[in-house]
Amino acid sequence: MLGPEALADGRVRPYLSLTPWSGPLWRAQPAPSPCRTLPDILAGFRTCRPMQDLIAALVAFFIIDPVQAEMAEKLAAARAPQAIVTDVATCARTAAPLVVNRALNEPMWAVGTTFELWVGSSKPDDVLLELSPSCAPAVRAASPFLEQET
Repeated sequence: MLGPEALADGRVRPYLSLTPWSGPLWRAQPAPSPCRTLPDILAGFRTCRPMQDLIAALVAFFIIDPVQAEMAEKLAAARAPQAIVTDVATCARTAAPLVVNRALNEPMWAVGTTFELWVGSSKPDDVLLELSPSCAPAVRAASPFLEQET
């Protein structure tokens, strides 16, 4: 029989029974997911690897991919040199972990940035510079081509 110590160290999760005739109101059962253990619930989503992966996928879909695609499309339409297009794409890919960390720490920033990108009130090069200031040389080299299109 598993006791309170198993609940405290995360090997089991509480199970609430809705029928009083089925036994005690809660029993300790093995945790089906590493994110459902008590220490993970108390620590939040930062310790739950599957939740981080889900948030990373959502951030990539709603922020990183649109920024990268729109900038590549504008640079291609303006016939920018391939080196500049490659530098901007590389910079956007290297900024991805920074974006995910910021989205985990500031979820409202992620929601606001996604909304601004989809509505068009924010330019992708400004978003890229905000996400990764080290991308400034690549964005500066691409800016004449980006302004040429608009």
